[in-house]
Amino acid sequence: MALLSIEGTAFDASTLRTAYRDSVTKLPDSSVHRKIIDNSTVAEPCPICLQNGDIGVEMVMLRCECPHWGHESCMAKSIFETGGCPTCRATQFSFDTVFLLSSACTNGDVSKARHRLESGTHHSSRDIFDGTPLIRAAQNGHREVIRLLVEYGASVSQEDMYHQTAICWASKEGHRDAVEELLLAGGDMSYLDSKGQTLLHLALRSGSEETVALLLERGIAGSAADSEGVTALHLAARDGSKELINLLIDNGAETAAKDKLGRTPLHYCAELDYGAATKLLVDRGSSLSATDNAGRTARELAQEAGSDRAVRALDGEPLSISIIEGRVVFL
Repeated sequence: MALLSIEGTAFDASTLRTAYRDSVTKLPDSSVHRKIIDNSTVAEPCPICLQNGDIGVEMVMLRCECPHWGHESCMAKSIFETGGCPTCRATQFSFDTVFLLSSACTNGDVSKARHRLESGTHHSSRDIFDGTPLIRAAQNGHREVIRLLVEYGASVSQEDMYHQTAICWASKEGHRDAVEELLLAGGDMSYLDSKGQTLLHLALRSGSEETVALLLERGIAGSAADSEGVTALHLAARDGSKELINLLIDNGAETAAKDKLGRTPLHYCAELDYGAATKLLVDRGSSLSATDNAGRTARELAQEAGSDRAVRALDGEPLSISIIEGRVVFL
């Protein structure tokens, strides 16, 4: 027998499950229709307890449209046990209108999303993970669904439990078109997360050059640092992305920026042995003599890490080129 100990008292897991089931008495409006029994209503027995509904008592019918009205507490306990309608066995998710809208937005199904909205499902209803339909569409890059939800009144400023808006998620996932649509709808580009990271930081982490380019084009600060002093250029250097390094420097990113460790983008790029990206940063003005808080230059960090390609690049030696799996690689 499975036992769970809480503050020294042992409980049978089956007993705990039964106790929790008995505490479940409510169902969300998105899963049921409601009515109050009155003199004009033909009372019918609850399909679970088989007791008739009394005058003045609220009864519910599941949205799977099985024509049975029952006590909400009875229906709730039954769904807890079986996961769905006690009559047709349809799962709760298959008839919960909030879930159906969220699913349509997640999958980019404009037709189904429109149908749910036209049927009265609220455009900003929250799913079990506190996400709105707009956030789900943004996470998955569905521009047309975003436009539809905004037309129905969805707010681009609503946050989820992580205090992130739709445009934060679109940036983080690197969905350039979704970010553009949200900006057109009034998305806030001045967002800062709990670490002081901007949308540009989030987009950099996705590796999407197109999303980064869009944000820079719309005027986001290319040199902004988070609470640790990390800039977008630091992130690009850590990934060794020549394209993003060039893009950021072309839009005002500072090669001399230092984080809380006193490290410049060149320090990280060299330590991680990105030979070509290290050479690019030097060519774009990075200082070879800049030291971190421990007094080390980028070359000294690279040497300690055994980053031979970066050391050669910092010494001005030519990098050898090889083609591996169809890609040009600097050795």
